[in-house]
Amino acid sequence: MKNKLLLTTAIAGLMAVGGVAQAETKVSGNLEQTFRAISDDASNGAASQSGLGAEYNIGLSSSAELDNGLTAKFGFNLEANGAAYDSGSAGPDVHFLTIGNDTMSVSVARNNGNNLSSSGIPHISDTASTVVGGGYNNLGVGASDGHNDDHIRADINAAGGTFTLRYVPTDGGTNGSSKIPAENENSAYDVIYRGSLGVEGLSVVAGMHKVDGTGSAVDTKLNKYSVAYNFGQFAAGVEIQKSEDADATTATQKK
Repeated sequence: MKNKLLLTTAIAGLMAVGGVAQAETKVSGNLEQTFRAISDDASNGAASQSGLGAEYNIGLSSSAELDNGLTAKFGFNLEANGAAYDSGSAGPDVHFLTIGNDTMSVSVARNNGNNLSSSGIPHISDTASTVVGGGYNNLGVGASDGHNDDHIRADINAAGGTFTLRYVPTDGGTNGSSKIPAENENSAYDVIYRGSLGVEGLSVVAGMHKVDGTGSAVDTKLNKYSVAYNFGQFAAGVEIQKSEDADATTATQKK
C-alpha cells in the first residue's frame, strides 16, 4: 500500500507541473519464450544442455500537455529474467521523466535516449559493434556511454537530427531514490549527435563519452564517428572508434 501511495503521489506531482491540459496513460507488456539446446561431445568435460527460458516485461508510460505549452512524459519498464524471475521479483530496466517541446527537452532517465552503441554502418542482422567488439563494449572502455546509468540530459532537435548532452553523477551507479550509490567512479558526460544533417539518405552517429576515474579507476574517454549513405538498393558506411585511458592505453578501431 505504501508503494502505491508513493507512486500515486509522484504521478500527481508530475501532472501538477504548470497545469495539465490533457493526459494519457498506457500500459504495455510482452513475453519472450525461448528453447535452447547445446550438444557437446564431452571432450572438454562440458555436458549437453537444453531447456526453456522466458523474459517478462511490463511497462507504464504517461504524457500530459501542460498549460505553459510544454509536454511532460514519464515511463518505466520492469523486467523479470533469469535470476530476477527465480527470486520472484522483477528488476528495473528503463525509466524516464521528460519535460520539453519539439525543439528541446530535459530528462532524468536510465537506459533511455541517444546512445553511442548504435551504428550508422548498414547491417542486416547484428550491428558491426556487436559482432566485432561486443554489444556494449567498445575497445575495452566498458559501457559505450552513460545511456545505461542514471543520468540527466538535454536533447536538442536541430540540423536534421538530435544533439544530446548527458551528465551522469556516478558512472555505473544505480540505486533507489532514498539510497545513494557507491562512488565506484566519478561523474561522466556524453556529447552525441544522431541524424542525417538534413541530407536525405545520410545517417550519422558521432559523439564522445568521458568518465573521470576515482580510486583505482582511471579516466577513460571514447570518441566514435559513424557515417552511412543509402543509395536506394545499396548502402555504404564507415565507422571509427578511439578509446583512451589515463594509463596511456589507446586503441583505435575502423570498420
